[in-house]
Amino acid sequence: MSESFAGTACGKDGETGSFQTSPRSNKLAIMKQVDSKFLVGVDGGGSGCRVAISGMDLIPKAQVTGGPANVSTDFDGAIHNITGAIQAAGQRLGISAELLAGTQMHLGLAGVISDDIGARVIDALPYRYIHVTDDRPTALAGALGNEDGSLLAIGTGVIAATRSRGKLRFASGWGAQISDHGSGAWLGRRLLEEMLFCCDGVKGHTSITSQTFDSFKQNAADVACFSFQATPGEFARFAPDVVAFAAAGDVIAGKLMHEGAVHLQNSLRATGFNVGDRLCLSGGLGKKYERFLTPEMLRELVRPAGDAVSGALQLAMRAAVNG
Repeated sequence: MSESFAGTACGKDGETGSFQTSPRSNKLAIMKQVDSKFLVGVDGGGSGCRVAISGMDLIPKAQVTGGPANVSTDFDGAIHNITGAIQAAGQRLGISAELLAGTQMHLGLAGVISDDIGARVIDALPYRYIHVTDDRPTALAGALGNEDGSLLAIGTGVIAATRSRGKLRFASGWGAQISDHGSGAWLGRRLLEEMLFCCDGVKGHTSITSQTFDSFKQNAADVACFSFQATPGEFARFAPDVVAFAAAGDVIAGKLMHEGAVHLQNSLRATGFNVGDRLCLSGGLGKKYERFLTPEMLRELVRPAGDAVSGALQLAMRAAVNG
């Protein structure tokens, strides 16, 4: 199936494309045949990155996890973590640094919101055959394979995506500061917001706000200071508490999960999802939201075929075959 995920951030009809960057500078010169029969797939997000190495059969032979890899929130840290994880995966297979450098790679990374950022990633890495996109095409390829359908991938951030007849449409995914409503980072930030309402007497404390306030030694100033410098991954550390307290009947936690579900459903509809379409839920929070989404949304709920790392391997193979 032929599909395109390169282009501008938002088309006139509301279609959102992902940014794709091909090798540049010395890596762009003349594309030779890839030097290795291996493929490398990378899934990088705000809480961590995952790397898999496979052969052309797409069966992972080595898998490694690493630190956060959002290239917009911490570029240097992300590059360090990605490089370290790729090297560790290569070492597990006994692949030399030289052979690894000639391996076809596809990186799907949070924070690649422009071609310029993708180009910086390529220039910062010591490999010759790299394709970089944001993390949406890899998540969609992993979940759906070559089939049409929709995806809600909910972790530190959010991916809402639909593939129909080779066209990819996306919503959300612009980062925790102004987007990703319903994500783990959003849940954590909203919890702290609700907690401060309670501290100010605007609302009454519930179990989750009391526990969270205790974790800051009941100092609202410390909460504010934390918020000024917290990364999306640090906000997202509160998300499991929201899920657990909502399941236990906490009013504020339940309100946040319902509020997040509304945002997620609106984003999904914006991608062209219609009731009765196939839908995959993935990510650390995907399954947790299932009971908060409307039954109509879940009418054709299917298990993801794979994850974002397997999607990155698929796209790496496509690049190796097509050049």
